[in-house]
Amino acid sequence: MSVEGQVQSSDRLARGRDDGQRDLAAQHLLAIWRPPPALSHRPTDVGLWDRVDKGIAEADISPIMGFTFDRKPVENEIAQVNTVAKEYGNLNRGMVEDTDATLAEYKSKLQEAGIDKIIAEAQRQIDAWTKTLPAQ
Repeated sequence: MSVEGQVQSSDRLARGRDDGQRDLAAQHLLAIWRPPPALSHRPTDVGLWDRVDKGIAEADISPIMGFTFDRKPVENEIAQVNTVAKEYGNLNRGMVEDTDATLAEYKSKLQEAGIDKIIAEAQRQIDAWTKTLPAQ
């Protein structure tokens, strides 16, 4: 069954509609399933995997790789900080009139919500975890 003005072939995602526009859903699907450019298999991209291997070999390794933060001691503070962060989402998007005043207000509200307690707890856990590591 065909509806006038719509492509009814199996390659609709790739071709788009007859009016030359691509469906938003089709664009989204193509964006999800398209491989990242760095991982495309292009015959002209000689040495890609050598560059990937070199990047991995030269990458800095985080000193806390393997650490897992236990949220339980500061669950309430995390919830409050998340609420404040959502409230100030427009600051992160650059959509506020007075950036300096809004940033100062945001920092103040984060401190009221308990961000310093979260940071201190994270540091305490990292220090305790570090003591369990074998000497290097």
